[in-house]
Amino acid sequence: MHHITIALATRADSRDLFEWRNEPDSRRASKNSAPIEWETHTAWFAAALVSPERTIYIGYRGSKKIGCIRFDRMRTDVFLVSIVVAPAERGRGFGHALLRSGVAVLPGIVLEAEIAADNLASQRIFEACGFERILTESNNKFLRYRRRPAASIG
Repeated sequence: MHHITIALATRADSRDLFEWRNEPDSRRASKNSAPIEWETHTAWFAAALVSPERTIYIGYRGSKKIGCIRFDRMRTDVFLVSIVVAPAERGRGFGHALLRSGVAVLPGIVLEAEIAADNLASQRIFEACGFERILTESNNKFLRYRRRPAASIG
């Protein structure tokens, strides 16, 4: 199991998030699979950094950025969580480490995730961290998972 740290994202992280999000495999796993323009990203990211409804953390192994985890408030007591692992760091267990670290930051909160039905790696990561599948969207392209505060983290 990897030991990583997470820290709140800053303006200096904008380019990394832009590149990670626009990488083809990241786009395929996203609800919006279209490439994002730099201007659109910078406006979104600036707003995200000051929004009380969204929190973004950057994951580090030592001083190296390995990905990010984002929490978006859906309701008062429910946050939607998403992770992106830096393309060069995929397949090394960092997705699980990011999610485990992020879940630890929000104890007592219900977390949900929307995962592409064909993204088996992400489904395994979320299940290992105590998320349970609760819903399939009508188009069957995305699955919804939920983690209640008492769920154990693997």
